[in-house]
Amino acid sequence: MAAIFSRKWIGFTIKALVTLGLIWIVLSNQNLDRLAERVYGMTFWSVVLAAALLLLQAVLAAVRWFIVMRLFGKVLPFQIVLRFYFEGLLFNQALPSTIGGDGVRMYRVVKAGISAEAGINGVLLDRIAGLLALLVIVAVTQPWLYDRVDETGARLTFGAVIAAGLVGVAVLSLCERLPSAVTKWRLMRGLSGLSAQFNALFMLPAVGIPVFGISILGHLLMVLASYVLACDLGLSVSLVDCLVLVPGVMLLAAAPISIAGWGVREVVMVAAMSLLGVPDDGSTSLSLVFGALIAAIGLIGGILWLANPDRRVAILDPVDKQDLK
Repeated sequence: MAAIFSRKWIGFTIKALVTLGLIWIVLSNQNLDRLAERVYGMTFWSVVLAAALLLLQAVLAAVRWFIVMRLFGKVLPFQIVLRFYFEGLLFNQALPSTIGGDGVRMYRVVKAGISAEAGINGVLLDRIAGLLALLVIVAVTQPWLYDRVDETGARLTFGAVIAAGLVGVAVLSLCERLPSAVTKWRLMRGLSGLSAQFNALFMLPAVGIPVFGISILGHLLMVLASYVLACDLGLSVSLVDCLVLVPGVMLLAAAPISIAGWGVREVVMVAAMSLLGVPDDGSTSLSLVFGALIAAIGLIGGILWLANPDRRVAILDPVDKQDLK
């Protein structure tokens, strides 16, 4: 137990160092006075609008998780799922820890009475569905990227991200067919089970269609929020520009190498926006304000955590499988 705890803290420390290092690299090459001028010059209502869009995205993500859990036969009341989701945001964004927001969500649903397999796979599938929807947006907007960006390196980078994502999806889908000689190991057996539930997303329209539809809608709200902030910061970008670049930025920022994507998001945002001629201080300010708003929304989870000390929640009746077809 002590060894596991130690490894978690070592991993967290490495992530913290990566985060601080990347942010330092970005800020050390900035005109900080100009960056601060952009941020302080923002209007109150633009920030409120962007925050409202991101809050709505978070609520939609909770709805997606609620629907995903239907695959496992039992579901919690939506208000409980919503609370657990925002508690996860708290630990993932506002209070980065060794546990992570996904770990908190898994722990909470298992303590609420959901089986460990359903709790873990439900959160993982929810996360995968969100990333897959981002990948779809990145792929669909490639023609617009080519219209705007002539740099071969940037085009190849986006293409490589799409290719890697498709390979990952294919591998996950095929893991359901792992031979019994391999699935005798617990980890591989769990991966095979996750693969089966992932494939079920595509086989059950009553689950798959709303899950991916909600994911796409949520990401479009995120793009719109970034556009609102970009306009208020005085950046010369269009809504389509944000649609082309921001999903790719967020997809790369999801890589688990920093705390809540901080640092990675700033580096990638600067690189992406520079393709359109946006100055570094402008793209950095956009990324920092965007991240700050997400962290602020995560604080809602703290309020819910403190307001609901009772951890006992009831499970609803089993889901009728006929309703999923």
